[in-house]
Amino acid sequence: MHARRIELLRIKKTGSHSDFLYQLEQMSDLIDFKSLTCNSLVMHLFLEQSDCEMAKICQDILAKTPEGDLALLKQEIKRTESSV
Repeated sequence: MHARRIELLRIKKTGSHSDFLYQLEQMSDLIDFKSLTCNSLVMHLFLEQSDCEMAKICQDILAKTPEGDLALLKQEIKRTESSV
């Protein structure tokens, strides 16, 4: 799910506008927009740029709470950073 959501954000117009719109429509059919909230989108973007340890934390939270939980993510990041 993460990869499909990020791939949708990365689609670039390379041909005609109709081809571009078709690509966007095709990718959007594969994404569960019911659980895509602002929090989950932020978490997916964070996950894309994180190291392995932080990515695992983020993935675990998204697996349990698909709509995202930024408060929990912040808490886990702080806990992990302070233990290092």
